[in-house]
Amino acid sequence: MLLLVVQLDGVIRIRLDEPFPSSFSLGTFHTLRLIYREDGIISGLYRGLSINYLRAIPMVSLSFTTYELMKQALNVEANIQARER
Repeated sequence: MLLLVVQLDGVIRIRLDEPFPSSFSLGTFHTLRLIYREDGIISGLYRGLSINYLRAIPMVSLSFTTYELMKQALNVEANIQARER
């Protein structure tokens, strides 16, 4: 469900940012209707999703690796157990 909302939000936001005057500048629901009429649901709303996933994989891998390396370099341990005071 989150994927549907996030991708939908991104597509509409990009279309609303087009230079004025544009037929997409009339609001969110009007833009959604225009996208549906012009391109359909799948190709209109989910175009470029696979490229975003391919871009996200190295980004997340790099972030996780950096986190783990910095944790080791700073000699920090993640303590998951609740602290007793």
